[in-house]
Amino acid sequence: MKLRPCFTLFQTIMVIINYNIGENSRTIIANEVYSSGNGIPVSSLLTEEEKENPLVLIQDFFHSLYPLPESRPALHVLCLKATVGGKVTQWNIVSDTFLFVKHFKKLMEAGYLLSKKEMPETLVSKITKASLVPKQILEKAKGFSQIQAYLPSSTDPTDSLDPIKNLKVIFAEKSLEELIHDFDQTYHCALYGKKANPAFYQEHLLHFMIFNVILDSCHLIHVRTHPKKLLNLWINIQHFSLCGSAWLY
Repeated sequence: MKLRPCFTLFQTIMVIINYNIGENSRTIIANEVYSSGNGIPVSSLLTEEEKENPLVLIQDFFHSLYPLPESRPALHVLCLKATVGGKVTQWNIVSDTFLFVKHFKKLMEAGYLLSKKEMPETLVSKITKASLVPKQILEKAKGFSQIQAYLPSSTDPTDSLDPIKNLKVIFAEKSLEELIHDFDQTYHCALYGKKANPAFYQEHLLHFMIFNVILDSCHLIHVRTHPKKLLNLWINIQHFSLCGSAWLY
């Protein structure tokens, strides 16, 4: 399904929202998903170990680097500055932005790799707080206001049932190479104070929505992946590394 041309800002926003979220969400109505066949870009930021274990990278992104209440506003600021304008002048903000850009591009690549797999543990039939919010946050939360920032941005709960399917649909519509290129254009506009060309305003809005779908989907995968599975995976990796070192000696 392709977006039809739009001629007003109001129409553009309505089409994009209808494309990504709501009762007729594109991520819900897709019955078949076809691979784009583009593969991992040559300029991959992932190490070989991260390519083999993208789930560990996603867990590390949200647990150690950018929890959803921090990563979502950072993404929003980038996309807002790309379309509205306003150059970032503080060096600490610029350096922080470069780091976020690097890690978010790695997150997109990890999401792409997971979209090629089947992960039944991330699929739920009913939405609950435990399926949306990290366990450690729920245990400490005393009210809705303390978990609100961890909830998906979609207004339709069914968008959160199957995050792997969401990623499959996104990467079937646009290749990983295209999305990384789009993201590079967005942060270049934000960092260098270049306002997006009005002719491409609709595309920037669409990219913003797509990046949010990827962020939310990866976060749902993070929440629904049992820590013990990751621990066992890490132990296996360490065991393999030790065995390899012993063999060398």
